[in-house]
Amino acid sequence: MSEPTSTFRDRFRVAAPLEEGRAAFVSFTMANGTGDSELPELRVWGADLAWSETATGQALTFAPPPSAPTPPQGVVVSADDTMPSPGALGGNLVDPSIPDPELQIHGKEGLVWHEDAVTSPRLLSPWLLEDFVTPEAQVSANSWHRDALTSDEAWLQFRIEWRSERLPLPAGTLRPLSRGARCHPALDAPCPFTDGLLTEKRPSELWPLETASYPRHVGVRLEAPARVSRVVICNLVTSGQEVVVEGSEDGTQWTELARRKLAESFTSGVNRGFREESNAGSPRDPPLPRYDHAALDIPLPGGSQVQYVRLVCLMTFSDETDVTSLAVLSLFE
Repeated sequence: MSEPTSTFRDRFRVAAPLEEGRAAFVSFTMANGTGDSELPELRVWGADLAWSETATGQALTFAPPPSAPTPPQGVVVSADDTMPSPGALGGNLVDPSIPDPELQIHGKEGLVWHEDAVTSPRLLSPWLLEDFVTPEAQVSANSWHRDALTSDEAWLQFRIEWRSERLPLPAGTLRPLSRGARCHPALDAPCPFTDGLLTEKRPSELWPLETASYPRHVGVRLEAPARVSRVVICNLVTSGQEVVVEGSEDGTQWTELARRKLAESFTSGVNRGFREESNAGSPRDPPLPRYDHAALDIPLPGGSQVQYVRLVCLMTFSDETDVTSLAVLSLFE
């Protein structure tokens, strides 16, 4: 391969051959100069995914993730890039060079669930699999480095990712109470957040400001009042830092049912753009959710009886903001 020109726009990828469905690849670029450097050794992760019955339910087990790549001898590793740990609200940053397992559940229609910082064994509750017929589990891990090259001003930036094989899971047997329910506010078309198709949609396109007020509250209307005990949300994107789940019997008077803080959705340092772009670096799988996509499993204490449920996103000082996009809003009795 020819030597690249120094620019953030030049991003390269090297992928190891598939081994029993397992893959490893590295995305890299050079900044502020050129020179010689070594890429990390590419070995697949023998995650050995397994599905088993435990005393507390069905669980997914897997082997520990690979160790962090060892920088080439004599280079200096910069810690200018940081990443918030899941659920952190600031200040609790993790070392991005240490691989941390992430869980994905894939369905025929798309991504059913994703979760950061999982440990083995991981119980999979029925409401995460819903009623999807052919779910598959996969775990991944990635490591980020920014290493000096042959001069103080030249750097190699790379992100290595490991993805396990996909493990078929038993078909989901829990149909959401909200499957096929109408959106609230009402739409002329079927509600894309309850149809089970897992397609991410932007509320700004469904409810233009000409027909809706700001901020837009995304919700569903059940056919009849019911006691809702859990809300599952997937691929939620918002500029807010907190999500409030509200319920109503008539769609007019609303009561808070639960709230959940969101992990910080940004990375710091000069390499944010490259890190986000390299999420799509896999040559074999679709891109995994970016840092700003949240998956939430929220229990509702008391199981309130409601007919309407909506999401309210809050910024600092409790100012409301829009849901930027969303794929799934499922309610369970």
